[in-house]
Amino acid sequence: MLNLNIKFPHKAASFAVAIAAVIMLAVTSPGAVADTLFKCTGANGRVHYQDHSCAHSDTEVSRTPLKYAQDSEKQKYPSWAVPPSAVVNVLADPFNAYRLQGDIDGGSFSMLVDTGATYVAVSPRVAAALRLACESRITTSTANGNVEVCTSRVRCIKLGGIVLTAVPVIVVPGLTAADVLLGQTALSRLKLEQSKGELRLSSLE
Repeated sequence: MLNLNIKFPHKAASFAVAIAAVIMLAVTSPGAVADTLFKCTGANGRVHYQDHSCAHSDTEVSRTPLKYAQDSEKQKYPSWAVPPSAVVNVLADPFNAYRLQGDIDGGSFSMLVDTGATYVAVSPRVAAALRLACESRITTSTANGNVEVCTSRVRCIKLGGIVLTAVPVIVVPGLTAADVLLGQTALSRLKLEQSKGELRLSSLE
């Protein structure tokens, strides 16, 4: 083995040590991005925050410079936790119904909370906009009687800071109460608290 014994002047040695430290940092932290907060969704649909890039098996929801992030988001949460900001408060309308605006697969739609519905139901217009495929046909009971509907699945439903992934839905002809009825395929994954004309939604995941 060739043994190189090279002596550096003091300044040169200091510079070499600094370069080595930078290289070591880059090697040991390949996904790190300085002063950036990453919001990731795991394969199980759970949301977590971290200070480095999302894993290949996760989905990156957002990346935010720390100077623009909310104080609650700057905390480090374990992978199973949901930040306190992931809470949605909905006021009852004059008919005592709870309506909100939410996103499905990147599209924004009006939604009506329906705790008595088994599925999240979307109108044919929403299904067409999202290009949902009809996976199967089932018969279900609606306010207009029994109807045949298509079953499908959406990739992501966002309600404020709450993110739900891989949600089963049905496409209901003649749905006019809202673009989307939020049924139990979404609500069962949320904690619902109702008090004095206000509904508080938070994630259980």
